[in-house]
Amino acid sequence: MHLHSLVVPPFLTIILFPIRFSPPPAFWDEQQAYEELLYWDRLIQEGHRLLPEDFDRYEELRYWYDCLCYEDELRQYHQYMAVVKDVEDQWKIEEIMARPKKGGRQNRLVMTKHFEVYPSSEELQSVQTIISHVEHAFKTKSDFFPEKKSQNSEEKSEERVLRGLMRVGLVAKGLLLKGDKELELVLLCSNWPTVTLLNRMVNGKWTELI
Repeated sequence: MHLHSLVVPPFLTIILFPIRFSPPPAFWDEQQAYEELLYWDRLIQEGHRLLPEDFDRYEELRYWYDCLCYEDELRQYHQYMAVVKDVEDQWKIEEIMARPKKGGRQNRLVMTKHFEVYPSSEELQSVQTIISHVEHAFKTKSDFFPEKKSQNSEEKSEERVLRGLMRVGLVAKGLLLKGDKELELVLLCSNWPTVTLLNRMVNGKWTELI
C-alpha cells in the first residue's frame, strides 16, 4: 500500500488514503451497530477475509464508532474544564476566607502544571479555525476535479475523486498540547492515490482557497 503525504500549509499534514463507503443513515441503532462492529472485528481478528461489500460496511461502522468516541471525549473534556474552573474559583475563595487545607499546595502545583501544558481556549479556537479553513479549501478544490464515471453503463452514476477529509490523531481525540502545530487530516479518495493525483492537489492557488 502506497501513501503519499502532502504538506499544505507547513503546519498541516494531509495523507491521501482510498476508502469507499455509503453515506451513513440519518438514524443509527447504536446498540445494533456496535454489536455488528464487534462481529466484523472478531472475523478480522480470526483471520477471515471479508468480501468487498462487507469490508465497506465494516469501514462505515468503524468511522461511525470513531466519531462517536470523539464526541464523547470532547463532551468529557468540556465537563472537566468546567469542573477545573469551579475548583479554581473555590480555591481563591478559600485563600481569602481561611488558611488552605492540608495538601492544597500540592494540588495547586498539579493544576498549575496542567494549565502549562494544556492549550488555552484561544489556541483551541485557532486550531479549529485552521482546520475548518483547510476543509473548506479541499471542498472547493474537489469541485474542480472531474467526476469519475461509473463502469456500470446501466446506472450511469458519477462519483467525486475526492470524497472528503477525516480528522485523525491528536486532533480527532482532542489531545492537543500547548505548542502543537502538526495537525493530521486524512483525505478520502474514490480510487487509489497516485503521484499524478498528488501533483494535481499541490498545483493551484491554495492561498486564495484557504
